Formats: sequence, C-alpha cells, structure tokens
Amino acid sequence: MEWVNWLKGITYKHPLYFGLTPLWVFAIAGVSLAIFLKWRSLRSKPAHDSRKKIFGRDIPWIAMVLLAGVMIVALAGPQQSGFKVAQSGGGLDIIIVVDRSASQAISDVLPSRQQVMLREIGNFVRSSAVKTEDRLTIFTFSEKANWKMPLSEDRGEFFEKLEEIEQPADRLYYDRSQLFTYFEPLLKLIPEDLDKQDRFFKSGPISKKISWTAYPRIIFLFSDGDGDDRSLVGPLAYIAKRGIPIYTVGIGTAHGGIIKIKAPTEADPKKLETLIIQSKLNMKTLNFIKDKTGGKSYVIDSSSGQVQSFLASAVMANRKPILALVKSDNSRNFWWEILAPAALILLLAVILKI
Repeated sequence: MEWVNWLKGITYKHPLYFGLTPLWVFAIAGVSLAIFLKWRSLRSKPAHDSRKKIFGRDIPWIAMVLLAGVMIVALAGPQQSGFKVAQSGGGLDIIIVVDRSASQAISDVLPSRQQVMLREIGNFVRSSAVKTEDRLTIFTFSEKANWKMPLSEDRGEFFEKLEEIEQPADRLYYDRSQLFTYFEPLLKLIPEDLDKQDRFFKSGPISKKISWTAYPRIIFLFSDGDGDDRSLVGPLAYIAKRGIPIYTVGIGTAHGGIIKIKAPTEADPKKLETLIIQSKLNMKTLNFIKDKTGGKSYVIDSSSGQVQSFLASAVMANRKPILALVKSDNSRNFWWEILAPAALILLLAVILKI
C-alpha cells in the first residue's frame, strides 16, 4: 500500500528525543491508573454527575498525554526522502519531410539542393537542440509519399534512412513518379501513419510492455516548392486541428536552374526520353502550408544559409515544459507541521483544565 511505503521512507534527524518515550509511557500509565481508580470509586458511590466527571474533566488529561507523544515524534525531526516535483523540458516528436523530386538535383545552391538539405538536416539532428528523449521520423515525397521510419529515439536508424535519400548519379530516373512534386498525398499520409503508430503503442499487443508518452509534434518540410496543389485546405486543416505546426524550409534561388535527365516514356517504359527540368524556388505553396498550420518559413538560397538557428528556435518554441517527480537527495523536514498543531491543542487543553 502507498501509505505503508510512505511510512517506511520516513527518517529522523534527531532520534535522541525518543529517549523521552519511557517518561511518556509512565505518564500514560499514571493518567490511566488515576482514571481507573476514580471510576471504581464512582461505581461504589454513584452520582448524577459521575459521567461528567470521568469523561468531561478527564478528557484534557488524556489529550495532554497523547499530544505529548506527538510532540516527542515532532522533536525527533521526521523527514521524508524520495521525490520532488521538478520541471522538465519534455520530449518532442520531430517529423522531417524531404522532397526527393528530380528538381532537387539542380545546383543553383551548391553543391546541389538535395546535398545542402541533407547536410543541414544531419547537422540539426546532431546539435544540442535535439534532446536525447526526442523522437524522430522521416517522410519523403515527390509524386508519391513514403514513410521511411516510425517515430524513434534511435539516431542510428534515422541517419541510415537519411542516407538512402539520393538522386541517380547518371540522371537516369526509372521511376517517373520522382519527376514531379505533389503535396496533397504527403499531407494526408503524415497524420494517417502517426495515428497507426499511436494506436499500436497505446492499445496494441506491445502496449503493456512499453509506455508511449504523448509528446508535442512539429513538422519540418524541406522542398523547393516547385509543385502546385489546390486541394491542400482539407489536409492542412486536419493537421492544424491536431496542433502540429509545419515549418517549411525552401531550398533554391529565385532565378532557379536547369537539369537534363532521362526517364522511361509513358507510352513505352522500355524506351528512354530526354527531359529538361527547369525549376526555381517557389515559396507560394510553402508559405500557404505554414500559414494554415501556424508554422514559419525559411529560405536556403546559398550553401552558407543560417538555417540551424531557425530550426533550433522552432524546436524551442514548441517544446512544452512538464512537471515530473524526480529523485531528490534532500529530505523534506515536516516536524513543524506536526509540532505546531500539537502544541496549540496542548495549550488549549491546559487552559481548559485550569
């Protein structure tokens, strides 16, 4: 039982005061004997006010003896060690979203948009802004969206998935879905997959073995914005309702760049065609996304962009402090909480007796 464990945790700062216990026991014996003898004498000579004399005027004596015992315990200095309430920064679920479309291979930001993006993400995750208890996940998207890994504290797995995001070195794109950028499938997939993980840990077979703490969530979306979706209002409203802000990071320059690639033709996948992809930074969609979810935007238009401070400040703004019980080396003395009321009651008992 909890109260038994609480009692076991009590220690005493001045246990020598328990040396007064024999004197207290002697006082109990004396008062008990006096009341017993009075009771015997009243039984032999009944009186109309006998009950009043025994249980009325003798009550202060009984109270004085009991309170004297309480005061001995208080003087011994009881103290409770164990836990204290402390404020913790709390964990955060950080969702990294990476645009993997072909336009990311353009080098208007050196060495390329994608290389700069992956470098900044890696530096951010290694920085002190990301705490040990934070959980990370990665989504990638172009025409289709993919969930690379569930929310996890495993940094090794995160960097493995991050390294898997690449553009073909020979600029030969066998997957034509990588040529285009669509935001709608991504914005629908993110809450769906996160809900699946939540249900698995909260009510699935593993829920009894692993505790799943609900953390605030934040999304960082890295893209050149070179895609236009007019059906984003619904998905964004759903994400905003959950209180998940999206911080968009635009990568590229206003004048943009050009890249020549090869891809299978739509009519015959066995045949290749040469395509010229021209792309420039388009913040219109990215700003729309952040405005609808309460996030902010940042632009990386050079290889030396100071995006790290933007990412760190966004994390700090969304990290909600929580109160938790932590082990304390200092014991809490509560002798005064016992002594003060006991002394007051004892004083009142003496006044009533007099």
